[in-house]
Amino acid sequence: MVVLMSYAGYACHHWFYNWVFLRDLLDGLFRGNFLGILTNWMYDPTCSRLIASTGLVVLAAGAFCASYYYIYLNRPSAEFLIKTDGELAKVTWPKATPWLRADTQVWGATYVVLLVIAILTLYVFGIDMVLQWVAKWVFYGGQG
Repeated sequence: MVVLMSYAGYACHHWFYNWVFLRDLLDGLFRGNFLGILTNWMYDPTCSRLIASTGLVVLAAGAFCASYYYIYLNRPSAEFLIKTDGELAKVTWPKATPWLRADTQVWGATYVVLLVIAILTLYVFGIDMVLQWVAKWVFYGGQG
């Protein structure tokens, strides 16, 4: 439920700050047909806040209801989550405290991963710079 509500929170945040895309799309469609008067009210700050807030509440309520249905009321989903919880209870989870010692195998593997990432980052950066230089030389004759 927490994961689904996190997605819902992101969707609500995205709607609240980016709903104007829909307004601009509708305005573009109607203005081309000389019906722009139909969308002028959406530019009023009070109406904009009302649309953003109402959409946020509707989206949050819908996401909560859908999450609740699929987690608690839909039998196959609920059984899957119960079985997953049972399987996770059988797992032997490693302790986090020995990982922080420098003499453990995990710590050594961490150094290897960080080193490989740094080397690959420098490699990709170098290739990018070379290709950028070649593109400038080919398309702009070395200028710019």
